[in-house]
Amino acid sequence: MLTKKTQVLVKIEGTPGTWDAPAASNGILAYDVVATPEFSMFKRDPQSKILSRYQSLSGVQSVTITFKAELRGHGSSEDPPDNIEVLLEACGFAELNGRLNPSSSQPGSISIQIEEDGVVKKFNGCVGNVRIVGNVGEPVFLEFTFRGTINDITSGSLTTLTGLPSTVPPVLLSATFNTYVGSSTLAPLISTFEIDMQNEIAFSSDISKSTGIFRAYITGRNPIGSMDPEYNTSYDWLDRIITNDLGQLSLLVGSTTNNRYRITCPKIRFMAMDPTDREGIRALTVPFEINRDQANDEIVLEFGLVVMEGGTKFDSISIAEGITVSLA
Repeated sequence: MLTKKTQVLVKIEGTPGTWDAPAASNGILAYDVVATPEFSMFKRDPQSKILSRYQSLSGVQSVTITFKAELRGHGSSEDPPDNIEVLLEACGFAELNGRLNPSSSQPGSISIQIEEDGVVKKFNGCVGNVRIVGNVGEPVFLEFTFRGTINDITSGSLTTLTGLPSTVPPVLLSATFNTYVGSSTLAPLISTFEIDMQNEIAFSSDISKSTGIFRAYITGRNPIGSMDPEYNTSYDWLDRIITNDLGQLSLLVGSTTNNRYRITCPKIRFMAMDPTDREGIRALTVPFEINRDQANDEIVLEFGLVVMEGGTKFDSISIAEGITVSLA
């Protein structure tokens, strides 16, 4: 059995918490796939003259699934990639006009099928967390952690997937990255960045279920990020931290229509300025909070790269001068 022969298929459940079998078109190009079944054990240890143990009893059955996927455009339209959108929505995002924003409404759960060489693992009632991780010269990755319950683990063959993306993801080169915290825009020289939604996941327990779990829920989020700028003596990092200044962050990756995206955080707050060494170059590790501006807007993942005016979409990269626009 070869670890390379592993596939991930996902589908939004028609009835949350109920297994909904993914089709051949529901596959994901995934890396580093690990599905770990977890079993609570009740230890039978009544008081007795005898110290010998009794057998434990198997109880609640859950799963933790981790994998990562390339962040890229749709390929044929300026919309979120179909199956990637399914994953992000199961991590608490909602889509509108090509944008994905966090939502405070409970997402629908998804069924996840992990196919290994000769084994098919089925899990349902899943929701999760996502980290967005970028390293210079590589595609940006979405690193997912899902939690749910076990439907079945059995022998089986790999599905012949259809409709897998042919669009090559843009790499983190020629990107436009800047922050505005304090009195001026800072375009730091960075090699890595990370955004972590830090979703809190809880199980809805149900004694009527054979696994003891109805489905997983997202009960909270605490988004944070970090970057590694080269030390810039003209920027007062200390003052920005101790005066509680808020600012913005923007990252634009890719330049090809239908294969570009932008990440925007309207309110970030630097938390520290930890020294680090980047191959002999003095740099900082700068963690930051990602805060709300109005509501459910602390991060915007935008594929359409559009602004709206009078109900009409305009490309925010090539928009004509003199047009006053506002975010949709």
